[in-house]
Amino acid sequence: MSIQSQSLGSSGLSLSPVPKLSLWRLLQWLAGRLRRYRIEGDSMVPTLKPGDEVLVKPHRYVRSYQEGDCVCFYRPDKPGLLCVKRIQQVFDQSSFEVMGDNKVRSTDSRHFGRVPVNYMLGRVLCSFP
Repeated sequence: MSIQSQSLGSSGLSLSPVPKLSLWRLLQWLAGRLRRYRIEGDSMVPTLKPGDEVLVKPHRYVRSYQEGDCVCFYRPDKPGLLCVKRIQQVFDQSSFEVMGDNKVRSTDSRHFGRVPVNYMLGRVLCSFP
């Protein structure tokens, strides 16, 4: 899904779009190098909508995370629950402050605190409906 306008979040980070599915990403997924997840909530609207699917580069292949990256992780207060949010702040690559693009509808680091690196599943690389 491509977003035409890039607005600024309340933190000052640009809400960069998640690229659409490409042939290369599809081949990586078919080869087992990427994981596929479906978006269920609306905490990442307008970037990701309920029903969108994302391909995630597993944590073991991610060298480092940066502010603005969309990531998939287990929620620290509910370890069985997977979430997709945007990194707002990186703390020595050991923990991350995350926030949904739809701040009104998002449960994020404002509620459950920092996400430890061992809860990270990986970086969202692309999306498709």
